[in-house]
Amino acid sequence: MEQSVERNLSDPKVYTELDLAFHLAVGRATKNELIRKVYEVTLDLFAPSIEETHRRPDNSRNALRHHQNILEGLEARDRDRAEAAVRDSIVQWATLSS
Repeated sequence: MEQSVERNLSDPKVYTELDLAFHLAVGRATKNELIRKVYEVTLDLFAPSIEETHRRPDNSRNALRHHQNILEGLEARDRDRAEAAVRDSIVQWATLSS
């Protein structure tokens, strides 16, 4: 998936689809139906704003870095690391979308 992301950094529509797919995969990985649904609804609401932030390739590169950090924390089963990566990602995204 990472190679697909790298190839599509300059296409905001495709990168947004990949971005949303990452978040949906995280939601599904919880194996909690309520959390999965919350992810779906939330992502539907934020999709236009996410796409807008990806109109600048630098923002997409930042998102990729944040997603890698989140994934590394999850794969390591390091709750503190994963939570810190999620918080960092949210703070960064909030500054881009405001």
